[in-house]
Amino acid sequence: MSFIHESKVYNLLKENGVGTPLFGTLNPECTEADIDALPFKEGERVVVKGLAKDLWHKSDEGALKFIEFSKSNMMETHKEIMMNLKGKYEYIETLVCAMVPFKTTSNLPSEGFVSINRDDSSGTIINFGIGGIHTEAWALELKSKILQWPIAVMTPERAFEELKNHWIGRVWLGTLRQGKELATEETLFSFVKGLWEVAKVVEKECLDLLEMNPVVLDGQGVPMAIDGVGVQGKEVVVPAKGNINPEQVLRPKTVAIAGVSDKPGNFGGLILNNLINSKLGIENLTVIKPKATEFRGVKAVNDVSHLLDNPVDALLLALPAPITVATLEQLCKQGGGADLVYIVAGGIGDGADKDHLVDKVKGMLSERRAKGEWTPTLIGPNSLGVVLSELDLSTLFISRERLPITFSPKGNISFVSQSGAFFITRISTMESLPIKYAHCIGNQIDMKVSDFVDVYKEDSNIDVIATYVEGFDTHECVRLAEKAKEAIAKGKHVVLYKGGRSTEGQEAAAGHTGSMAGNYDLQKKVLTEAGIIICESFADYSSVLKWLSAYPKHTNINSVGVMSNAGYETVGTADHLGEDKITGRANLLKRMTGSDHEKLSALIEKNGLKGLVGSANPFDITPSAGREMYLDGARFFAETEADAVIVSVIPLTEKLNPFSKEEVTLFCTELKSISSENDHRPIAVVVDCGSIYNEYCQWVEAEGIPVFRSIERPFSAIRIIKQ
Repeated sequence: MSFIHESKVYNLLKENGVGTPLFGTLNPECTEADIDALPFKEGERVVVKGLAKDLWHKSDEGALKFIEFSKSNMMETHKEIMMNLKGKYEYIETLVCAMVPFKTTSNLPSEGFVSINRDDSSGTIINFGIGGIHTEAWALELKSKILQWPIAVMTPERAFEELKNHWIGRVWLGTLRQGKELATEETLFSFVKGLWEVAKVVEKECLDLLEMNPVVLDGQGVPMAIDGVGVQGKEVVVPAKGNINPEQVLRPKTVAIAGVSDKPGNFGGLILNNLINSKLGIENLTVIKPKATEFRGVKAVNDVSHLLDNPVDALLLALPAPITVATLEQLCKQGGGADLVYIVAGGIGDGADKDHLVDKVKGMLSERRAKGEWTPTLIGPNSLGVVLSELDLSTLFISRERLPITFSPKGNISFVSQSGAFFITRISTMESLPIKYAHCIGNQIDMKVSDFVDVYKEDSNIDVIATYVEGFDTHECVRLAEKAKEAIAKGKHVVLYKGGRSTEGQEAAAGHTGSMAGNYDLQKKVLTEAGIIICESFADYSSVLKWLSAYPKHTNINSVGVMSNAGYETVGTADHLGEDKITGRANLLKRMTGSDHEKLSALIEKNGLKGLVGSANPFDITPSAGREMYLDGARFFAETEADAVIVSVIPLTEKLNPFSKEEVTLFCTELKSISSENDHRPIAVVVDCGSIYNEYCQWVEAEGIPVFRSIERPFSAIRIIKQ
């Protein structure tokens, strides 16, 4: 890295439409003629700055002076500054700037701060906040965060909308109470567009940092960078990718596996059993096992050299880490055999990789791809396996007794997770999720989460792409955002949980999958700008998937009708869906009109509950209500302008029969009819009760109606999806 001094920054800004003071420069051996060439008049107030290599704080070193311009004053000041820096810094030149009178406000900050930097995973970022010498103090006092604008996924127009709502933007535009306009919207938008052009130069010329502090408004209200420095970096090298064949990823026809034995608990043996039980057909399987011609009825070959003439779509390596690396080297040396390789072993690129095996593998792939030589595409290491419903195929090294899987060939969810345990606990606790494809990819040293999003998005039956990420490699956060935008443009939803957000979480992620979490706030900004739905808790993640899998087309919910036979749930509903003036949270409860009250009151009387039940939303039907009141209430809300209906059932009441599958199925059939008769209005059921009602919940979900085990869960999902 090398220091970029202020006059270079000024020139870069000026060339791209960002304001700077009038300025000129003097070399160390300047003459009177050089001073005459400066664009200043006798007696004009100027700022004189000594520029030297790695000099960041000029005033601390006597390299900042304010003088009246004259030939003698200028020469004397120039020599004085050079003397102050002599022996400390490598002098570059003297910068002379016009003194800029700028607009201010009393008692409020009026100076801005801008920095443009490159982030390894998120690309080039423009940061904007409160500037001047009291930057941090003002930011803390006003609780004003720095705005972050990732140029890969944001536009100047979006950034300007954020600027208008920031403290400095509001001060500059005079939109605070009793504020005075210091700049016009047109001028500020022009400034933002200029920053975008500067950011492109930062990206193109591989600058690590360009900082402007302060940025002030001159007498005409034009933003102007008074000070600027930068750092030159190195080119960011994005690892080359191999050729990814979606058919091999999603629908392999032939599979080979190495690392099988009859030892109890052997991962390879468990995987092989699952392969044998799939629709692949035993004739399309190959076991790689020295000194064997057959294993469990599957043909066997001695080593991967046999695959060169008989290539397979996918090869699973359930071998120790060093042998796995040696096998990959053999595949590359022979130039083929399996285009897609799953690596089950840990110890490559995680906390257990003491021999730096990951560097060996990455180096081999990078070197060969740079030469255009064949390489396999790798999934893993530390890969728990895959689920491909069209093939009834699970390569998870978990028996079906411990993890029964409901294959959904027509499912609308695909799932890619760095953590295998995260995935299997989701499908264990959410058995009804219609998962068509799932890949547990561990350390993702080659094929990344973004690659899977790219593959999944081409399936027209997929509505939801679920992702769990612990870390991003070079450029991967922004690439995931780009691929997610493409998927969202096709009408799909991309849902993400980001692990490793805290310092402790980063350390845990590094030990588990070899991932470093990075700057979560920045990554979240990049991903949300792309339209990705980010969940901050595991419970929210599960709730969002449940809602979207059932109602992928119903995401903009502005009005909800809720009914329950429990008073605490109706109170809780008002708490969760009602307006919150402090946070600015909108009211999502369907507002009752006079005619609504009349219709609902008639239904209450019809069901013999007059005097016991009030006409309201949330609708507390009390334990006195039976099945008919539930159906009448659901129909009432569905026929209003409510965008969704939540039917909460506490089945302990004697008025309901939750243990009759026939009655529950009939109830669900009628709920579905109500939905379909009213533009397929989303209807969800809540059951906040113990394990003896698990079967009841399973029966409801089997009929295609999502069930939540707490009244809060659907509300959280609705708000998160709506954001």
